[in-house]
Amino acid sequence: MNIQTLAVSDVPFMGGSIHACPLRGHSTSFQLVDEFGDGKPYAGLIYEVIDYEDAVYTGKLDATGAGKVDNHYCGPVMLIVDQPFQGSEELYKDLRDRTNYPLPITELQVRAEKTRFVDKSGVRTLANPAKDLADPEAYYQIEVSELVKHVAHLPPLTSRSTPPNTVLHSLFRQPATTRAFTPQKKNAPDSGMGAVMTPADMGMFELGFAPPPPKPKGIALLPNKHHVLEVRPMRALRPMLSTGNEFCALNLYQLALMSTLSYTDFGQDPNTQPVETDSVTFPLRPSSGNWFGHALPQFDELWKVDPSQTKKYYPLYEEVPYSKRLEVVPFDPLLYPEVNNPELGDEQEHPAKLHFLDDRKLKESSDTQAFITHHDELILISVRGTSEIGPDAWLDADAHQYPSRKGVAKCTTVFIGQRKWPTRLP
Repeated sequence: MNIQTLAVSDVPFMGGSIHACPLRGHSTSFQLVDEFGDGKPYAGLIYEVIDYEDAVYTGKLDATGAGKVDNHYCGPVMLIVDQPFQGSEELYKDLRDRTNYPLPITELQVRAEKTRFVDKSGVRTLANPAKDLADPEAYYQIEVSELVKHVAHLPPLTSRSTPPNTVLHSLFRQPATTRAFTPQKKNAPDSGMGAVMTPADMGMFELGFAPPPPKPKGIALLPNKHHVLEVRPMRALRPMLSTGNEFCALNLYQLALMSTLSYTDFGQDPNTQPVETDSVTFPLRPSSGNWFGHALPQFDELWKVDPSQTKKYYPLYEEVPYSKRLEVVPFDPLLYPEVNNPELGDEQEHPAKLHFLDDRKLKESSDTQAFITHHDELILISVRGTSEIGPDAWLDADAHQYPSRKGVAKCTTVFIGQRKWPTRLP
C-alpha cells in the first residue's frame, strides 16, 4: 500500500478516535444526453470526478456520452466537465481571446449550443427517451453552469421537474470562500474539495453573521447508481434586425419597440456604485437589463416594453446559439479583478454602468436615457425619445451624426449632448 496516497478518516473509538482507511470498491456511472435522449453531442468530453475523500478521477465520455468511475471511496461523488474550448470556430475563439471581458468558454458549452429543444418554446421535457436508462432517482435535468467553474457569462437557471439532488452537496466538505478581488490575488489557488471552511467560518455562518458557504462546483451523484443527465440546450432568442442599407419595415417595427424599452430602468440588482457583491441579477420587469441579461438568454419570449402596457406587441425573434445573443457583459470580480474589483470605487465596471445611461439625477443633466447591447454582427443602441420640453427637446434638435472611427460601421461611439457614452464593450 502506498502510504503517501492513502486517505484517512477519523473513526470514534473508546472516547477518542483512531485513523482508519475509508472503504473503497464503489462504482458510479453517468451519461450526458440532449433533450432527445442522444448522448452523441457530448461524446469525447473530458470529465473529472471527485469522491468524498478528495480522490480525483479523470476520463473521457464514450461515443454515447457515458462515463464511469470504479473503485472510488464510499459516499457520493462530484462530476465536473470544465474542459476549455479547443476548437477552431472563429466565434468562440474571438470570445475567448477578445481584449475586454474574454469569456471562459468550455467544450461543454459549445456542444450544448449545437443541440436543440424538443419543445420549440424552450419548455423542459417531460419524457426524455433516455430517462428509463437511469437508476431510480438518478435522472437529472441540468444546465452547463452546474458543471463548470465560471458561470457569470452563462444563462440563469430555468424551472425543471427533476433538478439535481442538492442535498448531496451538503455531504461534501464545504469549500473556502475565494473572493480574490485584488489583481495580485488573481492567480490564487482555487478552493477544491479539500480547501475546507474552518470551524470559525462555519460558526459565523450558523450565527447569521456570514453568508452561506459556496457549494462545490459540479453535480453530486449517488454511489453505485447509473445517472442520466439531460443537459439543457444553450439556445437564446434575439430580436431580428436587418444590417442592410436599404429601408427595412422590420427594423422600423423592432426598433420602435426597443426605443420604448429605453424608457425603463436597467433593472440591475444591486444598483450601487461600486457593486459589493460577487454577482448581479436583473429581476425588474420590464427593463432592458432583464430583457438582455436574463429573459432572452434563457429563451423567455418577452413582449412588455412599458410597465403600463396591456396589449401584446411581440418582437419578431430568431433562435440562435447562446453566444450569438445580444450580450450583457458578465460581472465576476474573481475573473475580472482589474475592472470589477469593488475597491475601484467609481471606476469599477459592471453591466449597468457599461450598458445603460441615465443622467436625469445628475447635477448637469441632459435628461437622457439609453441602453446599448451587441452581438457578433451588430451593436444595438436605443435612445429614449423626447419625454418632455426642456433639455431633452433641445438635445433632440441639436443631434449630430458622427462618422465611424474604424471599419465600415456607421457609428462606433455615441455622443449624447456633451457626454460620451462610457462603454468598454468587447
